[in-house]
Amino acid sequence: MIFKFITVLGILFSMHSYAENYFSEEHKVSLIELYSSEGCSSCPPAEQQIAKLLKHKDLWKNFVPVNFHVDYWNRLGWIDPYSQKAFTKRQYDYSKIWGIQKVYTPAFVIEARDAGPSLKIPNKIPLKSPIKISVNQQARQFRVKVTGYDKDIQYKVHFAYLGNGLVSKVRSGENQGRDLVQNFAVLDFKTQNLKQNELLFKPAKSKAKAKSFSFAVWITNQDGSKIYQSLGAKLKPST
Repeated sequence: MIFKFITVLGILFSMHSYAENYFSEEHKVSLIELYSSEGCSSCPPAEQQIAKLLKHKDLWKNFVPVNFHVDYWNRLGWIDPYSQKAFTKRQYDYSKIWGIQKVYTPAFVIEARDAGPSLKIPNKIPLKSPIKISVNQQARQFRVKVTGYDKDIQYKVHFAYLGNGLVSKVRSGENQGRDLVQNFAVLDFKTQNLKQNELLFKPAKSKAKAKSFSFAVWITNQDGSKIYQSLGAKLKPST
């Protein structure tokens, strides 16, 4: 009986210790988006730029990077395993906001603004909105709590599950014969309207063989043209 009791306590302690809590900064954390594709020969240099952020001192503190792989280059012969039609639509939604007729890769978007094909790390900026984000993560469930928002404004909460160190041996298309490495690649993406201050996100299980995983959460207005605050972090290996 004593052995069983100790075993149960050990399991409960393990489950409890598995929970992690994350909190947004007191200043504004910028969202960096990269729109890329393994089927695009111009994209590897941009992927290398975003890879350098893994060791940047301001990662998660001043900026949160996410790497959306679009699907419109899949027609060239290589099906990008991280591409999704929804990510292409997201890029086109931005182009409509900006009044631009076309999209391109590689394309960096910083704080919902077109930043071109090269990465420019945003400066630290004051927090103009009182919105704060906290995340309680246990196993594959992420409980997101938002406070300080104006209940008369309609907001959206965006959640991205990210993979780092993903290696692809490209066998066709413009990058044929190359080994490409993806970081902050969006493996699962979900959006919910902010109807109550606590939301639950559970990313779909991925077969991607990543060296590590991260997550990102950000709050926007309804069309995504304004970002109020962002939060992200590297996850422990067991997630």
